[in-house]
Amino acid sequence: PSYLRCFCSAWPFQMLFIDVWIDLYHEWLVIESACTELRYIVINNVNLPRGQAWLREHLLTSGDWAELLTGHTQDNSHGTEFPKRVWVVLVRKDKVCRGSGDDSCYRARHKMSAYTQNTTCD
Repeated sequence: PSYLRCFCSAWPFQMLFIDVWIDLYHEWLVIESACTELRYIVINNVNLPRGQAWLREHLLTSGDWAELLTGHTQDNSHGTEFPKRVWVVLVRKDKVCRGSGDDSCYRARHKMSAYTQNTTCD
C-alpha cells in the first residue's frame, strides 16, 4: 500500500507546495489519482535544472489546471549561477471556476496580479 495514498484519503488537503530536488514522477501519479480535493499547487524552482518544470507543463497541457500566478525570489544560498528562483501557483479549474461563462478565475488572477505589482520579493 502507498503511504501517500493513505495520507491523501485520511487528510484531504486542498493545497500542495512542492519544493524538492528529486524526481516526483511516481509520487505525482499517486497524488494525481488519490488527492481528489486538491485545488492549488505551488511549485518552487521551476526554472532550475532537475526542478519540477515538467510537472507544471504536464498540468497545464492536461486542460484541467490553469496558471494563477507566477513570480520569483532572489536566492544566492546555493551559488550565483541561478540567483532567481521562479515559482508558480496553479489552480484546478473544476474545483475553483464555476463554468466556462464564469470569470471568477480571471478575477482572482487579476486581483493577485494587482497585489503582486505592489509587492517585491527580491
